[in-house]
Amino acid sequence: MNPWERQAFQREGIFKGLNKANENDLILFSDPDEIPNPKKFVNLNLKKKYFIFMQTMSYYKLNLINKNLGKNWEGTRGCKKKDLFSIDFMRHKIKKKNLNNKF
Repeated sequence: MNPWERQAFQREGIFKGLNKANENDLILFSDPDEIPNPKKFVNLNLKKKYFIFMQTMSYYKLNLINKNLGKNWEGTRGCKKKDLFSIDFMRHKIKKKNLNNKF
């Protein structure tokens, strides 16, 4: 396998840890440094299967903001377990341009 195929294979291993999750549980996927704001979950009303947290792109420290991206970083992605069929799909194919409403 090339490195990208190996990464995709490893991501799909996440399903092994989801066997006790309920069908309506939210499943989030992100890089370790993409931490969504927990306040966004208070009145969460999903109108689509997938959602994306638009996050601030910073480097090394929270005060080093990438001025080109600002708060337009497509960070953590999520969906309900019943709609999740591939972690790698959610990470690479769910893009802001494909979702009509912002989260």
